[in-house]
Amino acid sequence: MSLTGNSSLRILAPVALDSTNEEDILLSLHYLLRGLDKEAHLKLYHTLTPDKIRLAPTQGESFLHQIEVAQKQAEEKLRRYQGYLSEKLPASVVISYHIQAHEVAAPAEEILSYLRTESFSLMTLSFKQRRRWERFFGTTALWDLLEEAPIPILLLSAPLTIPPRRLLWLTSMQSESFPLLKTLVPFVHLIRGTLYCAKVNTPTSFITHRTFQRHVLDMCDYIIDHVDPDFIPEECLLYADKDIGEGAVHVAQDFLIDVVVLDTNEALSEWKLVDKLFSQQIPILLLRKAK
Repeated sequence: MSLTGNSSLRILAPVALDSTNEEDILLSLHYLLRGLDKEAHLKLYHTLTPDKIRLAPTQGESFLHQIEVAQKQAEEKLRRYQGYLSEKLPASVVISYHIQAHEVAAPAEEILSYLRTESFSLMTLSFKQRRRWERFFGTTALWDLLEEAPIPILLLSAPLTIPPRRLLWLTSMQSESFPLLKTLVPFVHLIRGTLYCAKVNTPTSFITHRTFQRHVLDMCDYIIDHVDPDFIPEECLLYADKDIGEGAVHVAQDFLIDVVVLDTNEALSEWKLVDKLFSQQIPILLLRKAK
C-alpha cells in the first residue's frame, strides 16, 4: 500500500449486486473521495458466483448462456453506478468497473486473487455482504478475506452522509501497536482528516492516567522519529467503561467521530467490538502494520 509521495489513491470496491443496502452504501462513496489532495481511482468489482447460475439449466439453455446473461445484468448495474459516481466527483477521480466472469467461484478467493494482479490502497466492503457470502460459501469466507487481504479495509454498515474526516484510533497505546501509524498517518493526511486516539479502560484491561500519559509521549516520539515529524494527533483520550465496545461507542459519539480505526488482528479477535460499532452504524477502518 502506498499513500505517500505522488501516488494516487486506488480503491477497490467489491459489490454483490443483490442488496439494496449495499447499493446505497456504494453510491455514497463519493463522500470518501471528495476534496482529496491526490488523484484517485475507484474500481467497482463484481465476480459471478454459483448462486447466479442454475445447477440444472432448462432445455435449450446452457451454462455459458446463463453466465452471459448474468454478466450483462451486472454490467448494466455497474455502468449505472459508474455514471452516478462520476457525476458527483471531479475529473481527477476515475471510476471504472471490472467483472470476473472467467470462473464462477467464491468472492473472497476471487478478490484476493485480483489483489495479487493489481495494486490498491484501500478496499471498501458493505457489512451486509458478509451474510450473503456466508450463505453460499461458508462462514469463513469473510474471515479469510479480512485475514489475508494485504491492504486496509473500510467496513461500512450504512451509507456515508458526510466526508469521513474525523478518525478515532482505538488502541492499547502499547509500543507494539505504534507501527500501525506508518499506514494510518499518511491516510489521515490524504483525506485531510483529523486523528484522535483512545484507550478504553475496562475491568480486565486497566492502566493509570500517569501510565497512559507516558504511553502518549512514547507514541508522539515514535511519530516524530519514524512517521512524520510535523504530525500531531488532535487529542489522546483515556476512557473507562464496562467493556471496550461500549467505551468505543461512547468516545465516537462524544467526539463526533466519523470512522473508528482498528488493528485488523485485534478486530478479528474482538468481533463483538465490531458488531457493537456496527449496531451504531459507525464505519470501521481495519489496518495492518506496515512492514
